[in-house]
Amino acid sequence: MNCTLMGSILVGITLSSILLFKLQVGLILAFSLFLVPLCLHSYAIGQYSLLNGPQPASVNKIVRSHATQTEWFAHIAFGYWLIASGIKVFLIFILFGHNPLLGTFISSCITLAFAYLVFSLTVLDRSTPIARTFQPLAPKALVLFLLWSGLTLFWTRPASIISSLGYWATMTLDILVVFLLCGTDDLRKVMHKSLQGIVLGGLSIFLVASFFQIETIHSRLGDAEFLNPNIIGRQIALSALCCLYLSSLSIQSPHSKVGWTFLTGLLALALLQTLSKSSILAFLVAAIAFIFLGRFRRQEQFLIGFSFIIVTTLSYDKIVDYTNQYVHETQAGEALETLSGRTMIWEHAWKLIQTNPIWGFGFYSFRDYSPITLMGRLVHAHNEWLNIWFNVGIIGVILAATLYLSFFTLTWTTRTRTALQDETALALSLIIFYVILGLTEANPRGLNFPLPLLMLFIRYFSEAIYPCDPQKNFYAP
Repeated sequence: MNCTLMGSILVGITLSSILLFKLQVGLILAFSLFLVPLCLHSYAIGQYSLLNGPQPASVNKIVRSHATQTEWFAHIAFGYWLIASGIKVFLIFILFGHNPLLGTFISSCITLAFAYLVFSLTVLDRSTPIARTFQPLAPKALVLFLLWSGLTLFWTRPASIISSLGYWATMTLDILVVFLLCGTDDLRKVMHKSLQGIVLGGLSIFLVASFFQIETIHSRLGDAEFLNPNIIGRQIALSALCCLYLSSLSIQSPHSKVGWTFLTGLLALALLQTLSKSSILAFLVAAIAFIFLGRFRRQEQFLIGFSFIIVTTLSYDKIVDYTNQYVHETQAGEALETLSGRTMIWEHAWKLIQTNPIWGFGFYSFRDYSPITLMGRLVHAHNEWLNIWFNVGIIGVILAATLYLSFFTLTWTTRTRTALQDETALALSLIIFYVILGLTEANPRGLNFPLPLLMLFIRYFSEAIYPCDPQKNFYAP
């Protein structure tokens, strides 16, 4: 059976069971998503046997052409990002929201399955030297930040050490999977498939939330307990920016450009439905930056701007009603002054930071010290830099700042030396998005900018600046 069809059937059975019967089929979900990469691996071995005779004793001795490898990695990258950005993000937390340890374990198993698949297909492939990726400062800063975060697990509270270790291990595996997926000659195809997976992953979150009619008391898209509207807003905004990039590509057909442009508008409308103020503001600034930095013609810029006006008009009444409630009713009319209580959270976090500014309290530890609210304990400090400082200390802050600055430098260098104008425009807009978002939001397990996505851009830009074959003109300006 074709591997794609097999994987689609497994995931389809899972989603159909959840959507139609609303059953707690967490084990079916975990089993299905775990099997998808293993089915891909089995199919690859079968194809090798058909084409090359008897199967070798070790799967690590499989020899494939670069073209075949690129095709496989592109499809695997699409599946990985689709699951990581949509299916796993939404369903794992919904089904295992009552049991974070089990949810962490299932998430780690899915990532481990992808890591096994990609590693087994690349272990002997030396076509892309690893050392070239680490020539810029950005990947070194990423690895150091990751290692330091893991080191701080030694002083994370014993009661939280198992779940914290699981989150750190999953994050590390995710970075490893992306790193290995980029070990091909044609990184552009892997990059495009990855971004497509991110787009459809964010779209799946919106569609499933709309199907369930999940809304908070303020009619915001999302569930206040398990899947906060701000989490949905952050992911949908990322998907919309990636979709905006895909709509700008000149190498695709006009029909594809129209399709991606339509999806961009749909995702922008979904973002407004979440009423996530930070994500909406950060997205607008980042989208404007991308439109001016990318290679859009004046007509395309006008069309995109007109589309955003239409999307905003469709959500105007909902935005006005929420704004009135937020300003005059929420928190006895003081929500605007306290930024929804964030100023009090910042004050609490800062007082504790002063007691241990160098080392921090350990990876993913803010939830153990956060104040108790009506929604329970908070998992982050609602400010990226305060949250990093609290968890991994001033050393972690320095490493995080170095990572952001070095990635910006790598992106700008790539922009000036190569023809990757649209790709660097996307990277710069994402930096803008996550820096603005970091003023009021944080990722409890690291940077707001997803580290696997950072690794994807780092490998792509490193290949552009330090190509293995100097005769290539693919990235030439």
